Amino acid sequence: MAGEAWGRGPVILSWADVLSGKKPGHNVVIHEMAHKLDMLNGDANGFPPLHRRMDRRVWSRVFSSAWDRLQEEQRNGAELPIDPYALESPAEFFAVASEQFFEAPANLREHLPDVYRQLEQFYRQHPF
Repeated sequence: MAGEAWGRGPVILSWADVLSGKKPGHNVVIHEMAHKLDMLNGDANGFPPLHRRMDRRVWSRVFSSAWDRLQEEQRNGAELPIDPYALESPAEFFAVASEQFFEAPANLREHLPDVYRQLEQFYRQHPF
């Protein structure tokens, strides 16, 4: 196991995985910290507490649409633009998309532009 985030507890990371930098777009530290952010309003579910100016309906629509599209692409045997582990659950989708946002932003912006824009707002990388 590369890492694990506990709801009311610590983040546990494999030091070897932290140092390895397995492949572009993957970062266990970002992944587990995204889970911790997601858990700030309860269980990890891919819906972290949004900033006051962010629209919950837009977040839900964007992430649900992207999730559905990627699941369909996977069923059809297409190569996904992000790690297929993202489709394990909405929480993993948010965490994997966060990894992409910081580690391979051009890829995320090209293939999932609406998700990129939501994360840009969430991580306060763009003015509202």
